[in-house]
Amino acid sequence: MEPLPKEREDPLLEPIRRNAEAAPAKTLFEWLADGRTVAMSRAGFAGRVRRLGEALAAAGLGPGDRVAILMENRPAWPVTLFATWYAGAVAVPLDPQLAPERLARFFDHAEAAAVVTSARHRAAAAAARRRSAARPRLLDVDA
Repeated sequence: MEPLPKEREDPLLEPIRRNAEAAPAKTLFEWLADGRTVAMSRAGFAGRVRRLGEALAAAGLGPGDRVAILMENRPAWPVTLFATWYAGAVAVPLDPQLAPERLARFFDHAEAAAVVTSARHRAAAAAARRRSAARPRLLDVDA
C-alpha cells in the first residue's frame, strides 16, 4: 500500500508524499519513550497520516468539518494535523494548558465536530465537551 496515494493531489500533503518516495527509510522524528530513543521514518509518518486520515473519514469527518487537536507536543500531533487535512477537514490546534471552560468556548466558536486528544488530556477534553454546545466527538490517539 502506497503511504499517500498520488491521486490525492493536495499541496498540504504533497511534501509528505514526495519525501516518503525520495527517502522512505530516512528518519523524520526521534523521541524518547521509556528511556529509549524511538524513530519514525518518512514512510512511517506518511503511512500513519494516511491511516488516521482514513479513520477520520470513516468516522464521518470530511470537508468543512472542524477537528480540534488537543494534545501535548509529540509525534502524534503532526500526524493528527496532516491526517485531518488528508480527510479534507479543517484543523483547529488548541493549547492543552487551557482550562476546560476556555476549551469549551473554542469548541463552540470553531463549531468543532471532533476533538483528537491523548490520554494525558482526555479528562480536560471530556470536561470541555460537557460544557460545550458543539458537543464534539472525542477521539483518543492513545485508545
